[in-house]
Amino acid sequence: MVITSPLMMPNEPQLCREMCQLGLPRLHLRKPGWSKSEAATFLSRLDEGTLRSVVLHDWHELADKFPVKGLHFTEKTRPSAPFQHKPPLTISTAFHDLSQLQKDYGDLDYALLSPIFDSISKKGYQAAFDHATLAQTVAGFSVPLVALGAMILSVPAKSSLLHAKWHDRVKRSPNLQMALLEHDRSPRHVYRGLP
Repeated sequence: MVITSPLMMPNEPQLCREMCQLGLPRLHLRKPGWSKSEAATFLSRLDEGTLRSVVLHDWHELADKFPVKGLHFTEKTRPSAPFQHKPPLTISTAFHDLSQLQKDYGDLDYALLSPIFDSISKKGYQAAFDHATLAQTVAGFSVPLVALGAMILSVPAKSSLLHAKWHDRVKRSPNLQMALLEHDRSPRHVYRGLP
């Protein structure tokens, strides 16, 4: 899973296509400063195969126009009532406090949990969890959790293909796995561990 930079990156539609062609299963489109029109223009530049990997963080109504993979709800947009599944779309949300894992959220496909490590995209956003408490809390949570960690990703200047190297960051756990994808330029987040 990759979450896009909040800012438009050079050749971003092409980079998204290449990552999806290389097997990226989920591409979270997170552009909080964009209008619905800007998001629709960006989505129109993606082929259908890439769109089927896109999870929308905003402008959920665009799922009626584009064949995206799912909808993501931020803390601000998360409904108070339990989620009801909207096949074929996946439903995800984000948690930033372990106490939030005590509530029943209904039909969530997965959830993001942060900050596990210091953020590279949000200045001053420091790791917030004691790892022993974290492991104990997530062990009882029934929804797959994806831990947000930092990484650097780029397309090498002399190549149109994405080259990446995975490094394990934590011990494997049924509910909490993460990895770093390292390269040399644009900061992004990446996650691994969904079923």
